[in-house]
Amino acid sequence: MKATTTKQTSKLSQSLINLFFPYQKKWIRDKSLRKLAEKSRQVGFSWTEAFVSTTEVANGDWDVFITTRDEELARQFIEDCRKWTKMIGAVAELDENIVEKDVISRLKFSSGKSVSIISSSPTAVIGRRGKIIIDEFGDHKDQKKLFEAAEPCTTWGYPLVIFSAHYHGKGTFFAELVRKRDDYGFSFHRVTFELAVAQGLLDRILEKAGRVEVGQFRMAYEGRKTTKDEQQAYCDAKRKSVGNKIYEQAYLCVPSDEEGQFISLALYEPCERPGILLDYRELFHCKGDLYAGWDFARFAHLSVIWVIELIGLQRITRYVLPMEKMPTPDQNRRFDEIMAIPNMRRACIDRTGPGIGATDYAVEKHGSFRVEGVNFTAPVKETLAHRGRQFLEERSLIVPDNPVYRADFMSLQKLVTAAGNIRIDSSENEENPASHADHFWACMLALEAAAGVPLGKPKVTTLPPEQKRQVDRVRPGRLKRILNGFKRR
Repeated sequence: MKATTTKQTSKLSQSLINLFFPYQKKWIRDKSLRKLAEKSRQVGFSWTEAFVSTTEVANGDWDVFITTRDEELARQFIEDCRKWTKMIGAVAELDENIVEKDVISRLKFSSGKSVSIISSSPTAVIGRRGKIIIDEFGDHKDQKKLFEAAEPCTTWGYPLVIFSAHYHGKGTFFAELVRKRDDYGFSFHRVTFELAVAQGLLDRILEKAGRVEVGQFRMAYEGRKTTKDEQQAYCDAKRKSVGNKIYEQAYLCVPSDEEGQFISLALYEPCERPGILLDYRELFHCKGDLYAGWDFARFAHLSVIWVIELIGLQRITRYVLPMEKMPTPDQNRRFDEIMAIPNMRRACIDRTGPGIGATDYAVEKHGSFRVEGVNFTAPVKETLAHRGRQFLEERSLIVPDNPVYRADFMSLQKLVTAAGNIRIDSSENEENPASHADHFWACMLALEAAAGVPLGKPKVTTLPPEQKRQVDRVRPGRLKRILNGFKRR
């Protein structure tokens, strides 16, 4: 392919401007050396900056170095640059001979300049001669150090570009940078989700995907512009699907007050997966071992049973059963049904207060080797909570994509008492006021059940005849033998 001239590239770039929304055009036309954007998630900012950087590198203006929160996002940026390269008629190729340890990927242009993906470590940024882009700055671990390493690039006339959504509340350096942007000398852009929708984002999604489904909002592409009422209904559905707190921070650019928050959105969200929950009968087909946690309640709180499947090092949520103000005998029967599942190895129950009776019943019914009562003292709750948080950090705990569960996990607060002791407590769940982190504690109890599996012959539970006939249809023969007891070979 024959390379176009710089003048031709500029003309082609100008002809592509109409592909962008007004807020994106404003970003493209801003030629400030220091640019800062406080933005909603998923509004096309990285895609827009890829166009800007590709044009600059193709014109031979400078080298571009981008660092982002993870390698996958970085590679997406490179792919966007490759697509823009073709559209503006430039020539570039991936560098297959990278020897620098902090460079992950590089796209070399015929102009002699390049776009390089570098490590998010502050040391990887020091000394770079070229434009530096920090994508999703609000989710970097060492934000202040990263900024201090990148800022000197502007001394010799190279741009510094920072854009991000809020991830960790008001206490981050990114939030400080937004508040004191004039002091730091940044040209500032603020793009909320609702602004992006009003300027054409929903229309573009419909045109590209053919339909939009968010919660109860359903809309198919009809070859026309959406109305203001439709746009507002879409935004309302998005708010409801993620919860008010997350929507305001991640989509309306209002950082939350997360001082003391034990589990943040940035920690929880990467562990969410849609479609992982199973119906009760489907649990009989699980191949991995199953473990249950039961946070018992009768009136004041929500009673929840949480079931995880252990597959390798992954702890995958398979079943969640909330029971609000359900009589204790009925709750016991539901727990018996859970324990009758073939691969159900062990369960832990909150034995505090009203949970004593339920625990005593379950131990008597199923055996102490399969059921353990856990006294929810402050040290025990702290141990359970820190283990769960560790699994989220490792991304080995997989949770459903559900706003109620998400709000429950994020309601946990780490408090320091007057005596200097640390206490894990919860604030109100705005998505379900009946729950006081009950889903979270049920999950933690399931993890505890999986953490210490005692040896011994399992005690088999027999279901009532009618329920047994129902589950027999799931797996005839084998299930019946298991429910009726078996002999060791």
